[in-house]
Amino acid sequence: MTTTHHLITFINDENTLFTGTAASTLALTHAPPTAGSYLKIDVAGGTNNSGTVSLSGTYGGENVSETVTFTAARWKISTNQYATLSNPTTAGLADEATKPTVTITACTVAGAPISWTDTTSHYGIFKRVSIGEYTAQLVATGVEAPSIFKVRIYENITVTQKTRFVVEGQTGTFEVWGAPDYHFQLGTDLINYVEFVAVQIAGVSEV
Repeated sequence: MTTTHHLITFINDENTLFTGTAASTLALTHAPPTAGSYLKIDVAGGTNNSGTVSLSGTYGGENVSETVTFTAARWKISTNQYATLSNPTTAGLADEATKPTVTITACTVAGAPISWTDTTSHYGIFKRVSIGEYTAQLVATGVEAPSIFKVRIYENITVTQKTRFVVEGQTGTFEVWGAPDYHFQLGTDLINYVEFVAVQIAGVSEV
């Protein structure tokens, strides 16, 4: 599979501020939405899932803070909204024999996700391929696509079905269709490249 390399930008809708094993301090991977949101804290998978998560930040220019207590695996929604958030701290959870997983996401007061768009860009090969070999699969899944494209990224990236992306020099938006194939370097567990098939969901491709 050889053709011109393109800059491919993946578009992901995210609402996760942190997910990982309980520790005394949880290093956030994203800030809350700039307009602020409530926070959904989910604790699960530990021995007892018993302890506290302390939140501290600002909303509307005012300092806000609270401590959320857990006695079993469950999720809770913060009392306050947060536009900024310091790295949360925990007590008890990280002391369990099997430490629970803590996930913090942005949400409404009713728990509905509040998402933002993150983008990541990678150089890769983008090529139109014959639609014929995919016709049966397209029909079976109810997808109407005038063109099929194959994409190869020579990096270890995580790509899932339905992920949207745009391609430098191309018009429109594309979507990952089908499960990506991860190809490893011979005799190793190192990713050589990730390859997947995509369909166009908006615009007209110039390839």
